[in-house]
Amino acid sequence: MCDPVTMAVLQVGAKAMEQKEKNDRAAAVAKASKDAYFIKSKQSNLRLLQEQNKASEIKQDADLKALKAQGTALAVAAGAGVQGRNVDQLINDFERSEGVMTARVDNQLKGMQAQNEMDKLAFQSEAQNRINTNPPPSFAESLFAVAEPLASYKLDMDEKNAQRSYDTGAG
Repeated sequence: MCDPVTMAVLQVGAKAMEQKEKNDRAAAVAKASKDAYFIKSKQSNLRLLQEQNKASEIKQDADLKALKAQGTALAVAAGAGVQGRNVDQLINDFERSEGVMTARVDNQLKGMQAQNEMDKLAFQSEAQNRINTNPPPSFAESLFAVAEPLASYKLDMDEKNAQRSYDTGAG
């Protein structure tokens, strides 16, 4: 069996390693949580960017369609010798329908942007929750974990000294 000093040193070393492992584990969880948050946020932003590009294409297509319809209407009206208010109303109808389509796409895009922001907040909250469930040990916890074997060694030594004093009759 080892002497009491060696036992105390081994216990202190074991406790110190245990605290280091806890710190390392907490740091690994924090890093993994932050990495997951950034990856999820990046994916969400990429998805939104793709939707913005799609919306832009839809709006450009609607604009092009309205311009073609206006050109066709003007050409037919000019070929038939028709002009005036009815042609202007027809052109305005094409522009209005293109504007309605653009407004719908814009509203849908605003909703997607708001959802993206909410998703990113959820990702951040999830990461923070993971970090909080596995916190690193506090300084005091580490100190007491390492000091406990030393204190028990001191108590053991005091008890042994008292026992020796009693056995020898000194005291």
